[in-house]
Amino acid sequence: MNSAWDNPEFHTVDAPDEWSWTAAGAIRCVPVSRQSRLLGYLWAALREEAAGFVPAGSATAHGRNAAIAWAKRLRQAKAANDSPLAALERWADEPEDPLCGMVPTGQWEELSSLAALDERARRS
Repeated sequence: MNSAWDNPEFHTVDAPDEWSWTAAGAIRCVPVSRQSRLLGYLWAALREEAAGFVPAGSATAHGRNAAIAWAKRLRQAKAANDSPLAALERWADEPEDPLCGMVPTGQWEELSSLAALDERARRS
């Protein structure tokens, strides 16, 4: 029996504004940890309106949960009219969050591409 329930299609009707989650050029990134364990990397594009979080391969479900929490934080930064690079600095040295972890100050690094960060995260 064929019905609309057999093949549902979901359409977003309202969602918070967000930056692109991909970048073609160079990025700035910082490692994010919780209880001294790497969760992943927060990043922002240097010349594009893009930012995101890439979970570390070793972080398993904790890294994926952190990615969801970081998506929410990045949407909040966009709503506050921060730039993607300012968003990276927004949480530096804040107390450790149970989901998002902690962003250290002074550990920013620039990489040539998001693909380079994806590879690093996969090996982490």
